[in-house]
Amino acid sequence: MIEKIKHWSTRKNINAIVFGNGCCIHGDLPKDFKELVARSKYTLHIVDSPRQANFLFIHGIINPLLLNVLINIYEDMSDFKIVVAFGNCAANGGAFNGYNTMSGVEKFIKIDYYLTGCPVEPNAIEHFMSNLDALILNKSKELE
Repeated sequence: MIEKIKHWSTRKNINAIVFGNGCCIHGDLPKDFKELVARSKYTLHIVDSPRQANFLFIHGIINPLLLNVLINIYEDMSDFKIVVAFGNCAANGGAFNGYNTMSGVEKFIKIDYYLTGCPVEPNAIEHFMSNLDALILNKSKELE
């Protein structure tokens, strides 16, 4: 019963940790995403600790050194976690796909949603926000 209440309470709260590297991160989430969250029925909190986060947003390229850090962050998160890859670099290495980048982060952690593009188009972010209820509901059912 307590787990059901916990999942219900996390449904409308996006406690996110942002993991980024490269030119597309600029230290935070895209402005378009923040504006859409502000207009939606969700609340967005950027947290510093993976243990408080239920969303992980990955930006930019992932190299072998950062992969270990990313895996540690992923493992430290609670059981209810949704991982979103922002941009082509996070999804498949993008234009920087070479010997020093990890193409296909999904081989190491489970990615729940891909937002492709360089940079990510605002309509892709809108599509993500419209599918967010279903994504959270499916994740809740997986944990039951």
